[in-house]
Amino acid sequence: MTKYVHRLLGSWGLMAGVLIAGLLVASLSYAAAPHEQVVLDFNAAFANEDEEGLINTMVDGGVQFTIKSAHAGVDPKGLTENLPEYWSGIIPVIFKMTRSYTRTANIIDSRVEGDIATIWADIETHSVRILIGTEKRQSFKEAYFVIRTDQGWKIAAIMDTRETTKLEDQPAE
Repeated sequence: MTKYVHRLLGSWGLMAGVLIAGLLVASLSYAAAPHEQVVLDFNAAFANEDEEGLINTMVDGGVQFTIKSAHAGVDPKGLTENLPEYWSGIIPVIFKMTRSYTRTANIIDSRVEGDIATIWADIETHSVRILIGTEKRQSFKEAYFVIRTDQGWKIAAIMDTRETTKLEDQPAE
């Protein structure tokens, strides 16, 4: 009987050890690959109002694809815009209109083929508008086209699935 109990406890002990080891490995923070890190760096720079850091994540001549306007009544300049100019123009607008702004990106898909990578990220934003004081949360996806350069991985293009919303600071029509 004691031999059977020892064997049973030994098996359970081994299974518990494997389970604990698996949980420890799973709980370690995910280290992003370099082609993914540039996307995380881009979003961190934007959230920290770091225009220089933001521009450093992009290639010269990169493209912003604007499928539809982010805000009702505000027409996009066109389907494509210069990537650094587009995002440099958004930073002052966001931070002049908000008391606080956070933006987080979680990589949900990443594929590399040679010097080209495509990355999809879930984007979560949270802001508090100065004029109206209300909180606004948004969730959408962004697709990044990233290329390997002599300076490392850089963002060559971005597009998103963000829905068109009414600016809360606009008067009701």
